[in-house]
Amino acid sequence: MNIKYKTSGNIKRTRSITSDNISKYIKILPDVDKKIDVYDYFLHERPFTNQKVIFNQQIIWCDKASLSAASPILREQLLKMSKDESLIFNDIDLKDFLSMLEFIYPIFNPEINETNISCLIELSYRFQFGSIFTFFDYIKRKNLFRYA
Repeated sequence: MNIKYKTSGNIKRTRSITSDNISKYIKILPDVDKKIDVYDYFLHERPFTNQKVIFNQQIIWCDKASLSAASPILREQLLKMSKDESLIFNDIDLKDFLSMLEFIYPIFNPEINETNISCLIELSYRFQFGSIFTFFDYIKRKNLFRYA
């Protein structure tokens, strides 16, 4: 493949992209097989996080837009709150909520297993997470999962 640069109608120079120099034109993508640690991801405030969520004095950082899009219940709570107010859930285990956030945020590769199935069902009904309802209905119809 040749790249031609034109200046005032004349061809000034030509560069060829070869396998030797292609690396400077390609952005190296992160390893998609590497699993992101959910707790570490939400523990720290990141760019674009704008909502503090507290679980029995443990703090995580989320995005209001993601929470609102996933749950009409959370959307209503966030609309009623002041800008700097935190969501507080003393009756939910942080580990359970993090399992639910794995399904909300597209960067994770969530898994359903014996340890998290009951909390996922409970939280999906409590917060009306539509995507989880759809997923559970699908696996029930297809008889794909023994826990559902």
